[in-house]
Amino acid sequence: MIAVNEWNPVPEFAFAMKARDEGHPDGSITDPSPHDDEREAARTGAAAVNDRAAPPRHWGTGHADAQRTCHGARFAPDPAERWFRAIVIDAPAATVYRWLCQMRVAPYSYDLLDNRGRRSPRRLTPGLEALAVGQNFMTIFTLVDFQPDAYLTLRMDSTRGLLLFGPFVVVYDVEALTPERTRLRATLLVGDKASDRALDRARRSVLAWGDLAMMRRQLRTFKALAERRPE
Repeated sequence: MIAVNEWNPVPEFAFAMKARDEGHPDGSITDPSPHDDEREAARTGAAAVNDRAAPPRHWGTGHADAQRTCHGARFAPDPAERWFRAIVIDAPAATVYRWLCQMRVAPYSYDLLDNRGRRSPRRLTPGLEALAVGQNFMTIFTLVDFQPDAYLTLRMDSTRGLLLFGPFVVVYDVEALTPERTRLRATLLVGDKASDRALDRARRSVLAWGDLAMMRRQLRTFKALAERRPE
């Protein structure tokens, strides 16, 4: 998941590097749990990626996730890269999926960067669960496939988004671990091998760090909202 409005890779890269170096899982320098990333990876049975020289393709995920069949593969049959992000949420799968539907109106990441400073809604917006192929998500994505309470697939279709980021498909999978516990996994299919150039590879190397910060924040926001007790 990437910033929508006036994305600048330089501060994004520095921000993600600082968060990674200090061990703060959501990029916040006030996070009281500096080792949440490692615990999350261990809890999901995944290995964290620690090679600073390589783009961060995994967070909370591992090789088993890379081997899984991706629901969105037909929309990006030969991506240049695949990135994986995941988090465990103590809430039913239907609750987690319902919060994903909120991306029709807001990105739920760093609102100052990707929502023009407007706070993503902290209460469910009635009617957003009525999904249909072709609906707009997070301004630059289009819903191309979904199965209620299971997954949804977003494809970048906006001209501006394609110019900035290149071909991009995001699949959110909702996996019920127990009736009250869910694993939310995002698979990002990035670029196109057939048209890949050196410039595209360089852009992705920077984009991967920005995505790490933004997607990590988004998944943690959904976790907090889904786990919140009803008022």
